[in-house]
Amino acid sequence: MQVSIKDLENYKIYVAKAIQSRADGEFYIPIFERLEREINDRRQNLDTMSRIRAIANMG
Repeated sequence: MQVSIKDLENYKIYVAKAIQSRADGEFYIPIFERLEREINDRRQNLDTMSRIRAIANMG
């Protein structure tokens, strides 16, 4: 089962709140950064696939 971008965004919010509210919140910064990278990578892949489809449908 693949996690959706929306799920990743929700997890990112959850982790951000944990970082802010916990005394040991800094421990979770790498997780937050990983979630941001994963979201950005997936969005970039969606954009790339959209461009590929547009080009493929031209001719």
